[in-house]
Amino acid sequence: MIHEQCSKCGKDNHPERIQMNLRECISCSSTGKYGAVPMWGHKTGSEVVIVKDKATANRINKAFDRRNYGVTKGMMGKVN
Repeated sequence: MIHEQCSKCGKDNHPERIQMNLRECISCSSTGKYGAVPMWGHKTGSEVVIVKDKATANRINKAFDRRNYGVTKGMMGKVN
């Protein structure tokens, strides 16, 4: 079944949403934004993990923020 109109507001759905058989337009959709977390298995090789909850992604990114560790701990101000 193709849903050309939004099931909530009746406006036309975007062609890509119709193709994916989504019933609601972007404005009416209750799905939240996704977040991304970089995972470093090695210093030169990383992967990006998609996290369904953006708040969780922000917490993970904050926990692994490296600005206050090691050599960068004492660095402040502009670099000339």
